[in-house]
Amino acid sequence: MAQYVNQLGQKSSRAIDPLRIDFIGRRHYLRGWCHLKQELRSFRLDRIIYIEVTDQEITQQGSSASIPEEVFGALATELTVEITASSEASEIFWNFPSFDLKKEASGSTTGKIQVGNLQALGRHVSRYGGEVVVLAPQSARQAVSEFARLAMTGYGGPGDED
Repeated sequence: MAQYVNQLGQKSSRAIDPLRIDFIGRRHYLRGWCHLKQELRSFRLDRIIYIEVTDQEITQQGSSASIPEEVFGALATELTVEITASSEASEIFWNFPSFDLKKEASGSTTGKIQVGNLQALGRHVSRYGGEVVVLAPQSARQAVSEFARLAMTGYGGPGDED
């Protein structure tokens, strides 16, 4: 059994058949069969807040699951977002599949990231206190703006219990 906090800050308890650990973008991911979702899932290790190791064997579903090379899921369903980040905030590119990265003379980095959930983007961008700017598309800019507006009015959004 594991307790996990997803990218939106929502906590859940999961029974997971561990299958593999991958190191992607400076993060470790547990790849395993999730009994709750009944599918293969990826869990960032630094988001697992509690884990209980049991002597239970991996289920038939877990042992027969095919593990795709792409740890983040189907990129075709994700939105491409262009951002620029100061040198201090450039680690934001480690948190997402990223490409077309260009280091600017100022030390900042501009590039594109794949985002599966715009609601989570505001949470990530806000961590850097103005050091990350969303350039495009407009829907991503609006999602980050809405996250900031709600945060300033006292609503912390999903996972506010932390």
